[in-house]
Amino acid sequence: FESRADWDDATADLKLGISDENGGRLDSALTRVRKSKADSQTSNDALKKEFDFVEARILGRMAKADPGKVDEAVAALEKVKKACADHFRYFDTLRNLGEVQMVKGDNASARQNFEGLAQAPWNDVKLAGQVALGRILMAEGNSDEAVKTFDAAIARAEEEEGERCQHGAMGVVEGHDLTDGRFHGCRQGSVDRDGQRCDVGWDRCVDPIEHAVLTWA
Repeated sequence: FESRADWDDATADLKLGISDENGGRLDSALTRVRKSKADSQTSNDALKKEFDFVEARILGRMAKADPGKVDEAVAALEKVKKACADHFRYFDTLRNLGEVQMVKGDNASARQNFEGLAQAPWNDVKLAGQVALGRILMAEGNSDEAVKTFDAAIARAEEEEGERCQHGAMGVVEGHDLTDGRFHGCRQGSVDRDGQRCDVGWDRCVDPIEHAVLTWA
């Protein structure tokens, strides 16, 4: 996979846009990211893909609140998926695309993308895919199979308790809470293996695979 993109060639609006995204100011975030994409002069292919990914991610978040934006978000995420098969954002894209497809009611396509997470080289991403498949079963009214899937995910995380994941599978297991249906894996201030801090915490994090925030209900 291509390594994390170097943002040195991007204008300040990219970081400002992501800050707006973290704060839930999605319209401003999208405007800033698109402006930075247009204004930045770069031949860095990884950065170009990063622009496309961030833009598609913001559109995906918008679509979850406004179903009228679903088709635009799906198109943007499909484009990134096709172009970024060798990019480090590929698995984040599968997750985002699957979640938007669930909003659209296209569970078959969402299932295919979530199953793709099982091909990731990181255990926590594989776990995210398993949990997401359980969410589809819940959405389809198959609660018995969903519970089995969630139980299998918990068992898998417990088996891998000693392994070092991006933010630690242990945090996912310890955070399991049936009362509100979330894995509280992300910790504000935690740092992933690439040295990236999560400064917002599990409830507002926009990069849940990297921060192990797995919402399944």
